[in-house]
Amino acid sequence: MKQMQDMSVTTDFTITGPGRIENVVANRLLGQHKKRFHQLWNNRRELLIAVAATCTISLSVLLISYLFFFQLAAHGW
Repeated sequence: MKQMQDMSVTTDFTITGPGRIENVVANRLLGQHKKRFHQLWNNRRELLIAVAATCTISLSVLLISYLFFFQLAAHGW
């Protein structure tokens, strides 16, 4: 291997390196969450419809279960 003379190498022993990496990861995660939030905000009508449908189905199942067990208890096991 050829020796390289007259080249100076500067050493860089900074401690802030991992901090920058953590900031990059945190910024990427925050960016992804922000993007997802904007997608949900733009589709808020569909989201509200889905929530209403889920609540309606859940309440229907609970009401039917309550009526079934109420009738079962009224007429004996």
